[in-house]
Amino acid sequence: MHDVLTITIIGVVGVLIVTLLLHHLFRFTRLQASVISGLMSIAVLVPYLILNWKGGDVAALYFSCNLLTSYAYYLIGQKKNALKDKDGKRTHWVPIAIFGFFVVLVIVDGAFVFMAEAGLRVEYYDKNGSLKTVNTRFPGEVPNAYHKQEAYFNEHKANMRVQAERGWKVRYQFDTNPPKISEDNVMSFLVVDKDGAPIDGATVEVKLKRLAEQELNRNITFKGVGEGIYEAPVNFERLGRWDFEIHVVRGDDTYQDVNDNVIEVI
Repeated sequence: MHDVLTITIIGVVGVLIVTLLLHHLFRFTRLQASVISGLMSIAVLVPYLILNWKGGDVAALYFSCNLLTSYAYYLIGQKKNALKDKDGKRTHWVPIAIFGFFVVLVIVDGAFVFMAEAGLRVEYYDKNGSLKTVNTRFPGEVPNAYHKQEAYFNEHKANMRVQAERGWKVRYQFDTNPPKISEDNVMSFLVVDKDGAPIDGATVEVKLKRLAEQELNRNITFKGVGEGIYEAPVNFERLGRWDFEIHVVRGDDTYQDVNDNVIEVI
């Protein structure tokens, strides 16, 4: 969010400086200076956005702020009020409506960009009287974008076919069901082969994911305790939904479960 705000401010200040130079130093008319500065800002923004694309809403915010600045300089001047004609009559409502449209667009789009980047923070008290915080930020991740990565998709399908033939089964549970917030909840996995025999000596990892707060995502390694059981303490910092992926490796054999496994924390 800070990068978007910085680029927006730089764009507005840059357009204003260029317009002032064109009008006062190079003696262009106010209209000419505004049009030229607006076109120059577009010429600069297009290659920048191609190299640093952050979404259509951010691009619209950049363009709107720059064009609004150049247009505002034309409408409102220090020596001559462009909102009035030479005879003192007010100009047509269309230019003012266009200006107002851009103002509303900047405000609404800026609000959407802020909510998408930073999320909405809500504080509340739980049943124990403790102050809790929830953030609605969504990282925008698209896991396993197979339609864009055909080779990876084909490899993944082949691995899943081999995994299904291998027939490993993985089950999990918590010592406290459902798990509790801000406590060490012991999570246990039972790994067995297709005949039900326990699988020991494997590496078991879980990728814990919080969709609304990507910074809380982490990998947890589980320790084998025998009889195909693997355990590790898991501490959840937030209430609600947590997703996780399971990865089990023993030698050249692997087991993966990247479906929407959901933990509801209370």
